[in-house]
Amino acid sequence: MSFVSYLERGGPIMYFILVVSIIGLAIALERLYHFFRAKTNYRKLLADVKELLADDLVYKAMARCDEDHGPIARVLKTILKNKDQSSETIRDAIDAAALEEIPRLERRVGALGTIANISTLLGLLGTIIGMIVTFASIADEVTGVVNVQVLAGGIWQAMLTTAFGLSVAIPTTIVHAYLVNEIKKFSVAMEHSAAELIHFLEHKTVNDEV
Repeated sequence: MSFVSYLERGGPIMYFILVVSIIGLAIALERLYHFFRAKTNYRKLLADVKELLADDLVYKAMARCDEDHGPIARVLKTILKNKDQSSETIRDAIDAAALEEIPRLERRVGALGTIANISTLLGLLGTIIGMIVTFASIADEVTGVVNVQVLAGGIWQAMLTTAFGLSVAIPTTIVHAYLVNEIKKFSVAMEHSAAELIHFLEHKTVNDEV
């Protein structure tokens, strides 16, 4: 049987699940691509920036940050732009940068969790509708002879919608969990990199004054 045949046997709920799955796939691919571009070896980036700063090459350090597309590089550049300001000003600038970067990472990730739940519920709804069709056909037979085709059609609908709903929900849940974990990693890396760069700048300032 073709996929279209399964859709037809599963009833109208199958088409709703199909639409939801297409939306989920589009969001998942877009987010995975965004995270792939945002990923960077932040330890090497931080080492390169510190090496340039050690030679007072601030603009080259900023240019090194511009070479990366990730949120960590943008946070580090924010620190470099405000390095001559007070510690409180630098902290405020970091907080402002983080408030911009984290939502950018979280964009549409929550929608994947919603799509996983909707797919499961639609599959359950299709199952209930299929069972209603099945029992209705049994109840309508006053002769006691059940129409096998109607009975099989209801069971088909119940099983197909459940299977299709779960086949959409399971991978969507996995991608959602992966992205949430990646967001946590980015957040930790941003905090660690920012703290280390600030410590380096403070230590360098003290040495320069001495």
